[in-house]
Amino acid sequence: CLAAYLVTALMTGVRARQLEQRCIALESTSPLDPVTGVLRSDAFLARVAAELSRAERYAHPVGCAAVRVDGFDEFVRVFGRYKAEAMLEHLASVVRLEVRSTDPVGRLGQDGFVVALPYADEREAADVARRLAGTVAHTGFEGDALEPVVSRTATTASVAYPADADDAPGLLAALSRALDHDDTLPKDRVEAGGLP
Repeated sequence: CLAAYLVTALMTGVRARQLEQRCIALESTSPLDPVTGVLRSDAFLARVAAELSRAERYAHPVGCAAVRVDGFDEFVRVFGRYKAEAMLEHLASVVRLEVRSTDPVGRLGQDGFVVALPYADEREAADVARRLAGTVAHTGFEGDALEPVVSRTATTASVAYPADADDAPGLLAALSRALDHDDTLPKDRVEAGGLP
């Protein structure tokens, strides 16, 4: 009886390990980020490339807007990785609500998001970026017992095809430069004005 129990336990452990390995393999092939549910960077890049092909064929612009949470590393230090991931998950939901349902949203680094905006020119992409910054600044994130609601500022940037780049990698590189202090491209920072 004890031998049967041990064999059953061993078999269950082996099957559980196999299932875990399959889940990890399946997750690594998913186009979605497991924390936020938005597109991973490589899947987002493929979507942008497809949008740019369509834009070239039909002669329309494609904008991109990015939003990055300021002080993300400090937030992780103070509240921990679990709360930081919860903040990013909530922020992804907020970003998706602020853009059209057809606008692809992707993860940008560890602390930000990028949105492709088909048919949006430079001005329209900049408007979306400003709106995203304001939304982040007025969104409360879960903190801890001492600080239950935490607000954050955001830095945003926007670029557009064909004005700022002529391919998907170039467009995302221009967006990254704009977020990282390149003053030749539109960038916005909105301070939290208190939660509504």
